[in-house]
Amino acid sequence: MNEILEEIRKYINSGYFKNEENIRFSLVARILQKLGWDIWNPKEVATEFPVLPNEDSTRVDIALFDNTPSPSVFIETKALGKLETELTKYEVQLRDYNRNNTAPFSIITDGREWRFYYSQTGGEFSQKCFKVLDLLNDDVDDIELSFYTFLSKEDIRSGKAKNEAETYLKLSRIQRAMEDALPQARRQILESPFPSLPEALVKIVAEESHMVSIEEASRFVKKQGAKKAKHGKPVVITPPVPTPLSNTNRKRPLGRKGYKQLSDYLIPVIKLIKRGVRHSDAFHQIKEKLDVTYQTVSAQCTKRLDISTETFVELAKSNQIKSFLKDKFPDKVSLIEQEL
Repeated sequence: MNEILEEIRKYINSGYFKNEENIRFSLVARILQKLGWDIWNPKEVATEFPVLPNEDSTRVDIALFDNTPSPSVFIETKALGKLETELTKYEVQLRDYNRNNTAPFSIITDGREWRFYYSQTGGEFSQKCFKVLDLLNDDVDDIELSFYTFLSKEDIRSGKAKNEAETYLKLSRIQRAMEDALPQARRQILESPFPSLPEALVKIVAEESHMVSIEEASRFVKKQGAKKAKHGKPVVITPPVPTPLSNTNRKRPLGRKGYKQLSDYLIPVIKLIKRGVRHSDAFHQIKEKLDVTYQTVSAQCTKRLDISTETFVELAKSNQIKSFLKDKFPDKVSLIEQEL
């Protein structure tokens, strides 16, 4: 899913999606297929679905069916940028669709922004919105997790999507504030002074008049990581040719302490990534060189820095990595300048 989302981002930034039809067929359908929906089966993914069988004028762009006569999801697609100016009109449109033929979930998207609504809850239709995604600015891992949680065929069929939506709508205001602040917090950790993710969350929710301790934010981040692991897909790693070792740097016993995070893990991995090596292959090469586990190398480059793999790779490929490391290792500035 990550590769698809990255490509969609590139296409949006390049102006490839010219109209609503481009969004529907080249973007939305592609995501639906990845989420397990059979886009070639009109009984499962119905386009121009008549909400009232005897009224051709009332049609929803996409209706998803999960072996039931009633739709599970309505999706209204709009041209890129339309939600910025005409959201209220589209919410009224979806509200009316659901009055005539209710689907538990409804989505409005212009390709970049995705707004998820849970129809089977009280209040005005606008208040039924429980999740908003920004495909350009939100963390790719967060986007993937939300898509699998709320729109995958498997989770729609099992009822997990329904349970998660209801749970989210019942969250306390502080919990929901942290949920909403997470994408912005992930962006802030890439910028000076490079705060940790919990620190960024505390600051952002404080701006919304919600007081959260660093311990509460840390528990929240840990919980989000557990959710990602639950929905994660296995990554196939192609083993590279092991890096030759000198006699003075032969394998140490597995698990032996003594390796330094900056000089033994971070700098060698960053150098490989800057030479065009995939991060997974770079991790694997350092694993072989140091005779440690792949998870150890990954953790040294991500968890111990309190950043995601995607964030680490972005930093490693950019000039920001030096400033980031100098902030984390202020006593190793000369080494960082020398090696990177």
